[in-house]
Amino acid sequence: MFVNKIQKIFLLVVLLFGFCQSALSITQQNGWWWNADESGRGYTIEQQGDKIFFAAYLYNDDGSAVWYTADMDKTADDQFNGTLLRFQKGQTLTGEYQKPELADTPGEVSLKFSSETEGTLTLLNTNIPITRFKFEEDPATVTKPETGWWWNQDQSGRGYAIEQQGDKIFFAAYLYNDTGNAVWHTALMTKTADSQFAGELEEFQKGQTLTGEYIKPELAGIPGVVSLSFSSETEATLTLLNTNIPITRFRFGDASTSVSTSATKQVRITLSQDGQSLGEIIVDLEIAKAPITTTNFLTYVNDQFYDGTILHRVIPDFIIQGGGLTPGLIEKPTRDPIKNEADNGLKNDRATIAMARKNNPDSAQSQFYFNLQNNDSLNFTSATTNGFGYAVFGRVTQGIEILDQIETTQTQSISSRRDVPVTDIIIDKVEVVK
Repeated sequence: MFVNKIQKIFLLVVLLFGFCQSALSITQQNGWWWNADESGRGYTIEQQGDKIFFAAYLYNDDGSAVWYTADMDKTADDQFNGTLLRFQKGQTLTGEYQKPELADTPGEVSLKFSSETEGTLTLLNTNIPITRFKFEEDPATVTKPETGWWWNQDQSGRGYAIEQQGDKIFFAAYLYNDTGNAVWHTALMTKTADSQFAGELEEFQKGQTLTGEYIKPELAGIPGVVSLSFSSETEATLTLLNTNIPITRFRFGDASTSVSTSATKQVRITLSQDGQSLGEIIVDLEIAKAPITTTNFLTYVNDQFYDGTILHRVIPDFIIQGGGLTPGLIEKPTRDPIKNEADNGLKNDRATIAMARKNNPDSAQSQFYFNLQNNDSLNFTSATTNGFGYAVFGRVTQGIEILDQIETTQTQSISSRRDVPVTDIIIDKVEVVK
């Protein structure tokens, strides 16, 4: 009888231990992943906190290489979701730095991990089993560069994936070709000295497209030699075709974060009128729900486009608009219009920020507005010209009282423009704060 009780207790402990083990969240390995049956394409996955920065290496319909990225959020244990992004018109392999722009968002991407080295990637509703890519025996080493994403912070829009296994590094560069399209190059680099690696940069073509059947790619060419010299685990000099580029680790998430938060980035808008400060407004941007709109807005922010523009339209109990005119109602030249994301589920409620546009639903460029009340008439109702609405992409979290103050300013009509403040309200600066 006593033995049976001990056996039952032991069995219960084993069952409980097994349940707890299965309930623990999996921490997958950062680095290179692939489907072993589909060589010639692959994925870089790095988790920081509750976010994953993801890239897919694929091919266009014309056979040229193309890369996609996604900033993914943890939505459940061991599962991450995000929107696939494709960029264009950035820096070429040998050209001067040029800031890229968002080309399109082909669809959704998700990752579900079953172990630290196995998972399922869902690309546009297609499930792909993936595993860690092992390219070299990997004994313990004293010092290694950190695995994951690297960049030069003064050259955003391009970057590098680096992973060391043993005495080799598998490397990828995310760049653009002469026609402005995204293109990737890879290199299997060999250790040549302490903290130094070198290899041939390769470009592939005619492989699998984002939605097509698997096709084995072929080597398109070898543009030249690439090398890496590490000064620490997080700093290095990259030499691309004899051009030295200082690079550091790219930090996109808080490694100490254990609870998922919404995908937001925060900006500060500093305002003044008649030489007197009106204060600061803090806006949280909804990157996950409005990726095209927020990327467009942040491009203007990073270009300091908004600095020195005015809030040129103030309508009490409705909206405050700005972001495209300088004092004297002079229009600034803008980038191309973007796709309307008003169908993203975000409403034109009080204290939200949204994109202004013309009659064409896909005509928003730089101008934005703040909602002073719940403006249901501006929301998406149908995918028609009259029903598409206006895309909300963030919310004021500090400084709504400043907008309430601006709402009372005296306005006038100038030529064809109505509701223009008599005294200019200046946007002194818009900057990313986190």
